Amino acid sequence: MSVAKSLLFLLFLFCQTVLGQQLQFENMGTRISLPSQESYNIMQDSKGYIWFSTEQGFCRYDGNETVIFDRRNGLPEGAVYSVTEDRKGRLWLLTAKNRILILEDGKLREASFSKKFQQQTNREIAYSLSLIGNSLYIGTEDDTYLADIETGTFTTLPSLEKNPELAVMEKAGRLIALSVNRIPATLWSASSPYNIELIRKDGTRTEILLPKVSPSFQRLNTYSNSNGNFFTVMNQIVKVSDTLSIHAMPKRVLCVQSDRDGGLWIGMIEEGLYYFKDGDLSKPPVKTLKGYSVSGLVQDTEGNIWCTTLEKGVFRCLNKNVVNFANVPGLEKNVNLLKTIDGITYCSSQAREMISLGQHKIKRHYINTSSNEMITDILKVPGGFYIGGKGTAVFADTAFANTKSFRNEQNLLWSASQFEWVGDRLFGLSFGFIIEAKGLMMEKTIDLHARSRCFQHYKDDLFLFASGNELRLADIVTKKISRIPNINANVTKILKTASETIWIATKGDGLYLFSNGKAIAVNERFGIKARMLYDILEQGDNLWIGSNQGLLKISLKMRKAEQYDTENGLPSNEVYKLSLDGNRLFLSTLEGVCVLPIDAKIVNDVAPRIYLNQTQVNGFTVKSLSGRELDHRSNSFSFVFDVISFKGETRLRYKLEGRDDQFSVVKANRISIDNLEPGDYKLVVFALNNDGFQSKAPVEIKFAIAKPFWQEIWFVLLCIGLSGLLVYAVVLRIIGNVRIKEAEKTRVNQLIANSRLSAIQAQMNPHFIFNAINSIQNYILKKKDAEAYDYLAKFSKLIRLVLLHSQKQLLTLHEELETLGLYVELEQLRFDNRFDFVLSVPDEIDTYQTLIPTMVLQPYVENAIWHGLMNLDGQRRGRIEIGIGQQGDKLLVTITDNGAGRKKAMEYEKTGRHESIALKLMDERLEIINKMYSENSLSCEIEDLFDQNGQAAGTRVKLCLPILNHD
Repeated sequence: MSVAKSLLFLLFLFCQTVLGQQLQFENMGTRISLPSQESYNIMQDSKGYIWFSTEQGFCRYDGNETVIFDRRNGLPEGAVYSVTEDRKGRLWLLTAKNRILILEDGKLREASFSKKFQQQTNREIAYSLSLIGNSLYIGTEDDTYLADIETGTFTTLPSLEKNPELAVMEKAGRLIALSVNRIPATLWSASSPYNIELIRKDGTRTEILLPKVSPSFQRLNTYSNSNGNFFTVMNQIVKVSDTLSIHAMPKRVLCVQSDRDGGLWIGMIEEGLYYFKDGDLSKPPVKTLKGYSVSGLVQDTEGNIWCTTLEKGVFRCLNKNVVNFANVPGLEKNVNLLKTIDGITYCSSQAREMISLGQHKIKRHYINTSSNEMITDILKVPGGFYIGGKGTAVFADTAFANTKSFRNEQNLLWSASQFEWVGDRLFGLSFGFIIEAKGLMMEKTIDLHARSRCFQHYKDDLFLFASGNELRLADIVTKKISRIPNINANVTKILKTASETIWIATKGDGLYLFSNGKAIAVNERFGIKARMLYDILEQGDNLWIGSNQGLLKISLKMRKAEQYDTENGLPSNEVYKLSLDGNRLFLSTLEGVCVLPIDAKIVNDVAPRIYLNQTQVNGFTVKSLSGRELDHRSNSFSFVFDVISFKGETRLRYKLEGRDDQFSVVKANRISIDNLEPGDYKLVVFALNNDGFQSKAPVEIKFAIAKPFWQEIWFVLLCIGLSGLLVYAVVLRIIGNVRIKEAEKTRVNQLIANSRLSAIQAQMNPHFIFNAINSIQNYILKKKDAEAYDYLAKFSKLIRLVLLHSQKQLLTLHEELETLGLYVELEQLRFDNRFDFVLSVPDEIDTYQTLIPTMVLQPYVENAIWHGLMNLDGQRRGRIEIGIGQQGDKLLVTITDNGAGRKKAMEYEKTGRHESIALKLMDERLEIINKMYSENSLSCEIEDLFDQNGQAAGTRVKLCLPILNHD
């Protein structure tokens, strides 16, 4: 081995007793716009806001926005050296010009005793405020002042009789710095210690001697927290309890603070921050922010650690339980090997190098191999370790000083990227083979015919291995290889648990359970959102999985997944490898290696607080909206909220009662509502933190939007009334117009119908007259003068009645029957009384009041005589019977004859003996009459009559006429 290699070997073997661990702090400069990077102190008030004191302004931060108080709003000097909060939630500020300011409801005002304090301390530097009840203690480099914040009284605390250089007293469980006797620089001597007097609450005094460091800095600072009471002078920390304990820090102490878990944090000038986990200053601390001057520190309600620095503003640690190794070369990036053996975690990120992490030591080891490939696995064996990689496989002794390579039967070097014990047999994964190691000799057991990333013994002689985007099963005895169905993604890890359950992590398809020869996807079963999984390990009833979305904790009993990412304090969301060391979980991420306790609180279950910051209506800011009724035009709103949560993205969960049925979620601190309808509303808003926990109480804003006057009930009723009147007038006008048009139409139709009816009557009357004249002519020719005279007299009377009635559309039933009687008498005379006529009218029918259409019966009687009786040819004496009855508002008329019937009449018509013109005209009359009065108001039914032998026995006509009267 060359001299250079030997030196390198010795260098890597050097055991460093450094504490390479540090906390994951991030600078908040990209999130918080500070007016100055020189920041003095930090606090969280009772409402949850974080406050920073800087050289150029006083800042408030709510997790989303920063509000700055400077020369623009009452703080022209900019710098605030100390701040405290009273029981009313007011902030008291000590400025660089020794002014005492009060910050209340977002506005600054000067305290009543501020000017008096300025006058008395114009040559002093004031640097501290301590509030006990209503007593405000103001510390300067020369004196201590006391003010009553309620009465405004202001005094200087008297100097002590013995006049020590520095003094401190116990007061109400806290420490208060008292007036000091400043030593002139010309008399200052480093050989003589500081003379500090401690005045106990019972009045006893204790003298404390501390070494002097600098003549220009004689300042005593006091701190009271859950770890007790402390005071500091330069780099010395004195813890005051029943006994005194003094601890020297490397640099001047700027702040001392406790967290809720008993941890003690000490900030120093240019030395960064020391964290004593259990508050014991005698134990080694975790060091972080090396090179920065940490001037103030606070742990907020969510557990975040905030600190201010004099050089680079504000830093934040999201989880003090997550410790990284970013300051250790080789561990500041993802490693190829992360494995814990017997309490030591082994890491490797480059060829031929191994880093071992113990509880308090970090060691580097040089691995002498012939390959430049990365180390990927380590296995402890008697006398040393098996170390494997993609191009190497060696045995190293316990000190990693000597190595021997694995070889095959041909004495060629062999490699193994992964080792696996199966009983007392050791197998390895080498390129495209599963091999078995026997001592330092390796033998191939099966050719996998493809490169594989990982493998795992299943049972007997069966091994599962990953190949491409497949999972396969190999039998090393029969040499058979089969594909496992359902997996079509790259397998990154195969885990066999203590219960021999096999879990499969994939890069693309999430988590699978291997059971009964099948791969079953279980992402939905456990609620796993991530699909890019890199590593998996077992811890009791839990599975821990590294993914591209952070660290996953799978509870097999509860069947649920918890996800931790950068918002929970991890250095990166890309978690590639995992290793478990007792209750410590190591992670290899894109930003390096870190470790966290598995029982540490990671989930942010602290309910965020929410306050209404600003309300705008139609783009204009209003003071308060709650309980107000707005004009209908004021219907667009914007609400800005302060959500007090500092881990990642916050959301608002809200519902507008009166409009919404369900809650909505927005990823912002602003809610905009536009174009609301008039009505009563209540906006209910909850805040959600990064892990979905909701604020305990919502912000509720009740308001109403008035209806416009045109939607008021009185206006609606008025409009309805006016509209009703208008509609009524329009309807009346329309009805009038319709009636006028209908009347005109009826008049025209009546004229047309009358003209048609008159025309028909004009056709019918000549037809009857023609028949009558023929009869008279027949009498004269036969020289029957008496009969001719009698006939002519009756005919003339009938003519007068016909002429009288010809212009009428309606006649009384009496007039109609009178005319019909004359007509029948004339026909009886004509036919030598060969037929009888019988008329039957019941007494209840008033023939003088009942109206019927003119000559509606005569055509049917004429037809019965001419086509019925006259065709009997002497077979029997003819008879016509007319019966009149009433049914409701109808008049029923039955005309019955015992003539030859319609069939024989039709035969006579064919021979031309007589054609029934009257009935044809009557059909037309019936149609017109129905149109004039009422559709289907007049109907006619003709029935053939037969005797017992089926021979024609006459005809019956049934007329149904509407009963009309003079009204």
